Amino acid sequence: MDDLIREMITPERRSPLGVGRRRRLTATALIVALAAMGVTSLVTSALFTDTEPLSASDFQTGTVDIVAEHSATQTLGAPNMAPGDTVYGIVPVSNGGSLELRYAIEVAATNSQPADLAGELSLQVYAGVATCSSAGVAAATPIGSLNGIPTTPVTLVGNPAIGQDAGDRVLAAGLGENLCVAVGLPLATDNTYQDTQAEVTLTFLAEQTVNND
Repeated sequence: MDDLIREMITPERRSPLGVGRRRRLTATALIVALAAMGVTSLVTSALFTDTEPLSASDFQTGTVDIVAEHSATQTLGAPNMAPGDTVYGIVPVSNGGSLELRYAIEVAATNSQPADLAGELSLQVYAGVATCSSAGVAAATPIGSLNGIPTTPVTLVGNPAIGQDAGDRVLAAGLGENLCVAVGLPLATDNTYQDTQAEVTLTFLAEQTVNND
């Protein structure tokens, strides 16, 4: 009877072998969880970074290539401007790629002297005019206009953001258009700007139109 009571009061001791097995199972579960996490990380990384070349015999991607006088950037200049002068210049823009594109134009200026000559200048861009001159644009509405050109880029025509926007210019593959650019110096410009210089730069930003509403 004493032995029976002793067995009821004293809890059964777990064998070291059983404890060891439970510890190993726990450790194994943690290792498996970590391994699963590692695999997930590797797969995610591969999805973000993997690239696959396309064989020319299978697929051929189209191209978007805007050309403004053989460059995406056209620099305009005119020497010996006097107050009241307006100078005109043609900037040919063409689509040298195989896909239809639409483009926007940004403008910025650089002053070579302390005086902000660029801030005095006016700028207009015309499309579809027969003659790029005062008479040729007299009845035309500019597609972009600015009074005072900043030294940081601003949008002049369309919208540089991806997607279709009002004012973007569309060019089919292989076609082009001539833009007429007019830069003026107001008659009220005073001697502060005498013998100063500024450079006005137009930058053309193009994107495909297909699948890009």
